[in-house]
Amino acid sequence: MVVMNKKKKKSECNEKLKTTINSMFHSQNKYIYEKLFYLIAIVAFTLASCDKNEETDRNISNTETLISDIDVSKLNIEAKRYYGNMAKFISLTTPDLKSVQLSKIKSATNDDSDSLLNPIVEEFANLDIVDESGTKISFFDLTDSEKEIFLDKWATTGADAMTPKLNDQDIGKELEEYVKIQNDAFDDVMAELSNNGRANIKSSVAKFSQNELYDKISSKVIERIKQKSEVYANELLQRNPGLSKVKKNSKSDTDHPDFVEPSKVLEQLRTHANRGDVLINLPCSVWLSAYLFYYEPLAITKYIGIGKYPPGHVNIITKTKTEIYNEYSDVSISSQNYTNRNGVQYEQIDPEWNCKAHLCYVKKRVWRWRGLRSGFVDVYPNVDKVIAYAESQIGKPYCSGWDFITAKFRDNCFICSTITWRSFELEGFNTHRLLARWMPTIAPADMLLSDNVLEKHKIK
Repeated sequence: MVVMNKKKKKSECNEKLKTTINSMFHSQNKYIYEKLFYLIAIVAFTLASCDKNEETDRNISNTETLISDIDVSKLNIEAKRYYGNMAKFISLTTPDLKSVQLSKIKSATNDDSDSLLNPIVEEFANLDIVDESGTKISFFDLTDSEKEIFLDKWATTGADAMTPKLNDQDIGKELEEYVKIQNDAFDDVMAELSNNGRANIKSSVAKFSQNELYDKISSKVIERIKQKSEVYANELLQRNPGLSKVKKNSKSDTDHPDFVEPSKVLEQLRTHANRGDVLINLPCSVWLSAYLFYYEPLAITKYIGIGKYPPGHVNIITKTKTEIYNEYSDVSISSQNYTNRNGVQYEQIDPEWNCKAHLCYVKKRVWRWRGLRSGFVDVYPNVDKVIAYAESQIGKPYCSGWDFITAKFRDNCFICSTITWRSFELEGFNTHRLLARWMPTIAPADMLLSDNVLEKHKIK
């Protein structure tokens, strides 16, 4: 991994440029016009290479973040509940689990009922934690007091990453309600087990395996989200009956509420986008996205007019800022379901991305364990490898029917979110929201809510 120091790189580039210019103007072997021509070319090339280095060399940020730097008073309450519940689950279900036992579970065959870790345990099994000497350690090998300290810090950083999304002025209210329903479902299961007291929770939880308890919570979450999303979708159509009458091929309709002039999208991408970023388009409702992806995926055509892409859309940016020449050049890769062009393919701003979208980047944390003074550094994916995998899948078809419903488990076909998820997952970056990772497909709304996906700009 490369440790990047932007100021140092800029300084090195500037010194290199200065040396080149000085040597040219002290040379007596060139005419002045030739010198000016070469000077312009060298300046352009050097600055471009500096910018590219800044984009592609950011595997590890050398800046450590201390938890004490986070203002906990500004954290969204549902974000705090969400990560607090995940921490509670780990605390209650894995008090005696050690990394040695974990490796046996992870290496078990699929015929074994415990061969798959549930998403919450999987999250902690794959946490990157190093001690002060840089030696990798496992969360499950910390002492009980160390675990308690770590869980508190982990929950705080997760809530800090989720807070801006739930406070977003456009879609935050729905995202917050979406998370609240999951928090309420979790708390209801805990209340059913507790009968007034934490001691009773522990004894009740002990009757279940980790996966059984996760299934119990997950089933209640699914039940509530399905009910809410179905009600919302029907109410939306009743209020706006014309939405379902928009033709399927009208994605470029300038009257569409999602439409953004391609020239404006181009300008914003050339200003804010980096190679390896992701674009996420959501329909007018988070609930509708979840409903169509998870519960009624074959009903998408009924809601075709509700958004540019009814259940939402996701892609990976494949170009640097300076390589995005115009709205008709290839800028990204994803999987589309066109009548005449199906499957994994390159995309252009017009007609694929002439719409509102969340421009995001992907990262994760490496924890530096020092007890109360623990902090973390940000780690970024190798975008060349991420994009190389996505490009190697070009030509594979779009999943349909049952394949769509179980798309996460397939690599013979892809939907937009699964080609994006798998490309990052192979590099160790899970872009699927924590509590939804057992879902057999991926909704764009849940990718936006992943703590490894952070928004940098809103295309509008």
